[in-house]
Amino acid sequence: MLVSDIMTQPAITIRSSTTLREAVQICRRHQIYSLPVTDEQGVILGIFTKSHLVDIIEKDLDLDLPVDRIMHRNVVTVGPHTPVEEAYRIALRHGVSKLPIVDEQNRVIGIVTGNDALQALEKSTRQSLFYYKQELTRTRDYQYTFDHLIGRGERIKWLKREAQVAARTNSTILISGESGTGKELLAHAIHYASPRRNAPFIKVNCAAVPEHLLESELFGYEEGSFTGAKKGGKLGKFELADGGTIFLDEIGDMQLAMQAKLLRVLQEREIEKIGRAKAIKVDVRVIAATNKDLEQMVKEKKFREDLYYRLNVINLHMPPLRDRREDIPLLIEYFIKTLNQELGRKIKGISPEAEQLLVNYDWPGNVRELRNALERAMALTMHDVLEVEDFKGFPGLEGPGPRAEERVAVGTLAEAVAQAEKEAIKNALSYTNYNKVAAARVLGIHRSLLYRKLKQLGLDY
Repeated sequence: MLVSDIMTQPAITIRSSTTLREAVQICRRHQIYSLPVTDEQGVILGIFTKSHLVDIIEKDLDLDLPVDRIMHRNVVTVGPHTPVEEAYRIALRHGVSKLPIVDEQNRVIGIVTGNDALQALEKSTRQSLFYYKQELTRTRDYQYTFDHLIGRGERIKWLKREAQVAARTNSTILISGESGTGKELLAHAIHYASPRRNAPFIKVNCAAVPEHLLESELFGYEEGSFTGAKKGGKLGKFELADGGTIFLDEIGDMQLAMQAKLLRVLQEREIEKIGRAKAIKVDVRVIAATNKDLEQMVKEKKFREDLYYRLNVINLHMPPLRDRREDIPLLIEYFIKTLNQELGRKIKGISPEAEQLLVNYDWPGNVRELRNALERAMALTMHDVLEVEDFKGFPGLEGPGPRAEERVAVGTLAEAVAQAEKEAIKNALSYTNYNKVAAARVLGIHRSLLYRKLKQLGLDY
């Protein structure tokens, strides 16, 4: 907040030729005890204060004297773009109750009192506390850790190791993966494993906020900066996240114009609040997430290349559930436990047939869809163990059926094995950004064997 936001204008001033009698009358009429003294152009020359009123009485001064005979010539002033907090400190330091506000030509354009500044600071502090409490209350219930990233397969183990290392840094992170895979959970876990764990974690869904509101949502605005602006202005998400982490979900839906402004924040570590001339420094760790192919969007000129590289310092990929079926039984066990608490049920578990049904399904909605299916079944079942019939009516789960990879033309066993190996290797390479050493580790084989398999299967990477 700047002094221009709270200053009184036009300022009541007097000329250097104004007599003491006239100055006293003006003070009495307006019930003020401090008057800036200016020349004919409004340029400040001095100040007439309460001490001069006392001198007039005690020293019986000639009331026809001009004020320039007794005024203070060393005047403490501030500019219109001075932050209110700084103006308040200046007033305290110099022991003055009012500060004239002057433009670049030293002309008086307003007045700010120490009391006005203090009230504005108190209001701003209350507003900040309200927003912080609101955001912290919202996130306190979702303090996910890496323990909430359920899985025992190599993919999840590898992802956890990479994420735990990344958490110790301040580098920007880009999390990619299909909808429902748990990108937000991973972002939470990274934050709460980082040195910023005790500071705010602020989430912004870039796809959910209308384009014309996203700038004010991210950067905030000053009071009166546009029609409909809240009295007192609004703190942006970057200010709320100062010292902590901001999670920009669905970053691929951000428009190009907004991408340019975000790029500046990442480069300069400062934001430009709407309606404020001076930039605000912020200390924020950025984690972005997307379910889109940003590299392809860069090629199609739909996503800025420079922003992509700023975001993609550390890339973490959340694999789809169909590529980690070995984790589905663990997820089922975890969700039954948590949903029992939420739904007030006492479901003991799931039958082997029903579990196999869920393992075989492709889960296009990933972990989110699995949880939804279990919640529906648990809410409606009449049993204490989930059965196949409890999942009837759920799209894709009408009954046992072959997995996607099993729905292929019949061929020789060797052909089937080769095709399965080929798909596993391609997926591992894609997951590790084509790092062969890392891919071999994910596959659980020595890298020399991976090289042989690549050659045998005709894979050129």
